[in-house]
Amino acid sequence: MLFKLIKRVVTPSPVITLILLAKYKCFASFKSEIELDNFVPGNGSRISSFCKIKTRRGKLELGDRVDIAAGCFLSSSEKELIIGADTVIGPHCTIVANNYSYQDLDTPIKNQPRTTKGTVIGSNVFVGAGSVVLDGSRIGSGSVVAANSVVKGEIPENSVVAGNPAKVLFNRADPR
Repeated sequence: MLFKLIKRVVTPSPVITLILLAKYKCFASFKSEIELDNFVPGNGSRISSFCKIKTRRGKLELGDRVDIAAGCFLSSSEKELIIGADTVIGPHCTIVANNYSYQDLDTPIKNQPRTTKGTVIGSNVFVGAGSVVLDGSRIGSGSVVAANSVVKGEIPENSVVAGNPAKVLFNRADPR
């Protein structure tokens, strides 16, 4: 446990970038902050500046050729966060696979147990700038999430969604 903590704090970003490039052919900006434990990036994935990727016991997996724009925050907890191949995450998005309980009014929320269902984003998905994908969400392959949307729950394949909470506007596969 102590070794993992020291490794997280002491390993400089350029070293992490080189490890990801050599091991996975994944380019991560020197200005990103990535915890390597339980993090599995796909070949050709790119992580831009000022992104933060945090993992706990749950796996955080990127498919091949995933692009993550500047300023994003991705976090796995006890369950996994999986993002499919060829997915694009716009700038300043938050994608999480954990939450807090808040039922006990006598206990501060931060001291209540974490809950986790896991989060899955399919392949060939576009997540617009500033969007939030909450724990337990499932976004089907080929979907588009409009900018500043909040996704909670199940989004069918090839859907275009927008809003808070995100609602399906139409399906890309349906003829117009």
